Amino acid sequence: MERHKDANGLTPKQAMAAEHYVLHGSMSAAYRHAYSTSNMQPATVNRRAVDLFRVPAVARRVEQLRAEAEERATITRDEAVALLAVIARGKQSAVAVRAIDRLAKMCGWDKQAVLGDDRVTITLNLGDPAE
Repeated sequence: MERHKDANGLTPKQAMAAEHYVLHGSMSAAYRHAYSTSNMQPATVNRRAVDLFRVPAVARRVEQLRAEAEERATITRDEAVALLAVIARGKQSAVAVRAIDRLAKMCGWDKQAVLGDDRVTITLNLGDPAE
């Protein structure tokens, strides 16, 4: 019996596991989320999870989802300045001031001018691949 596969060549369970892994960073948790594991020992779940994420189609989908997440997490200097202007014009609180200071440090704007691409990428901690 041929299993239904999506445009990425994944079964629904493989697709679900890939999405869960990118969101939460644990292969084992992603495997438990997508598959029935109630009768499995933790070592079995871990082994099957590693095997699942070694499947080329699943690995490609994880990389694709990570790239999409990274693109969504990118902010331009103009977007940051517009957001900071809204905060600055509003009721300033200590939290807003700390947020502005932190963003300036993340972007390197507390130092000399940034040359080149004015995009900042927020790095997501996607967990230990061996988990």
